[in-house]
Amino acid sequence: MDSKAIFFKFLTLIVLLFAVVGCEEPCQLSYSPILPFTVYPADRDTINVGDTLWLRSDVKTSIKDYENGNTYQYRNFNFRLALSLEQFQYSSDNKPSVPVPEKFTAGTKIGSIELLKTLYSITTEYKNDQYQLLGYIVPRDTGTYVLSVFSFIGGPEKYRTKINVTDSECHEYFYCIMPQINKGNTKQYLAGKDIPLDSPLLTKLQEWYYTKSSYYFYVKP
Repeated sequence: MDSKAIFFKFLTLIVLLFAVVGCEEPCQLSYSPILPFTVYPADRDTINVGDTLWLRSDVKTSIKDYENGNTYQYRNFNFRLALSLEQFQYSSDNKPSVPVPEKFTAGTKIGSIELLKTLYSITTEYKNDQYQLLGYIVPRDTGTYVLSVFSFIGGPEKYRTKINVTDSECHEYFYCIMPQINKGNTKQYLAGKDIPLDSPLLTKLQEWYYTKSSYYFYVKP
C-alpha cells in the first residue's frame, strides 16, 4: 500500500472518529424540587364569601428533590408556577371540576400573580436566601372549590428551563416542580369520589397533584 493510500485511509478514520464523537448526545441532568406551601387558615375547610385564603411559601435555597431524595442548592432563581381555581360540579360529563377564576379576587403581597385565560401564573421572589411567595384569594360565590399549584416549567425539551445546580458539564434543567401544600393535609375528602385515586392509569405525578398540591375548601354565604 503506497503512502497516498495510507494517508487517505488515515484521513477517513479521523473523519469517522469526529463524526462519532460529534453525534454523541450530551449528558443531561434533570431536577424536580419539592416546594412546600401553606394555605391558611388551614384548620378550616369552610369559609364565607368575602373571606381570605392565604397561600404562602418561604423556601430555603437547599431543596429536596422528588426523584432521588437528594438536596440541592438553588440560588438566584425565581420559581414560576401555575395556580388554578376550580369548582366542583358533581355532574355526569366526566368533568368533576371546571376553572372559575372569575369567582375569585386574587393578588400577592410578595411575588407576583398574573391571570392567563383560565390559569394564574405565580412567581416567587428571591431575597435573603429564600424563595418567598405570599398570595391571597377571596371568593365571590358559594360552592366547593379546589386550589391547585403545579409546575409551569419542565416537560418537553423546548419548554425546559436551563439551570446550573452542580457546575456540571452536563445540561441541567427542571423536569418538574413539585408543590406540596400543608404537608399533604389538603382537605381532599371534600371532593368525595370525584378524584380517581383508584385508577390504574394514574401516574405518580397525577397522584401527587391530587393529594399533595391541591387544596379543597367549601364557601358558604
